Amino acid sequence: MVTDPFVGGLAFFYGVRGGGTIASITPEALAASGLDRAALRQHAFENLGISTESLKLAPIRRGAPVLTNEVGSMVASSLLVDTDTWQDLVRKLGPLVVAVPAPSRIFVAPDRPEIVVAMRQVLELSLKMEEEVLSTRLLRFDGEQWSDEPLN
Repeated sequence: MVTDPFVGGLAFFYGVRGGGTIASITPEALAASGLDRAALRQHAFENLGISTESLKLAPIRRGAPVLTNEVGSMVASSLLVDTDTWQDLVRKLGPLVVAVPAPSRIFVAPDRPEIVVAMRQVLELSLKMEEEVLSTRLLRFDGEQWSDEPLN
């Protein structure tokens, strides 16, 4: 199976959809395709067809600094693969704190101490409600690189 490691114990897995299932891409299949990993990653992201605009990030409640995506995007967490999107968000909001408690849910906020406290509470509550937990860690993006920290 072809994977790329990511921060916080997360990884990107690559697959081919067909016949109602998704089959993992093997190293042999990748070699036969003629794509390198960078091209595979770009192709995979383009196939997802998601962006910050399609996620429609909005405050979790009126006036809140924490943003989240609309319900219904089952691949929202895959947006992590697109560095350009996150760099654009850093230009708008400054360094970010991000939570991805489930494949379909992303929370994003400016990385400031008082907001990180609120983000921890949002993540804790979300983890209690999610059927499929993806990550219990807070992720940070400074515009160049990702880092992570445990929830508690």
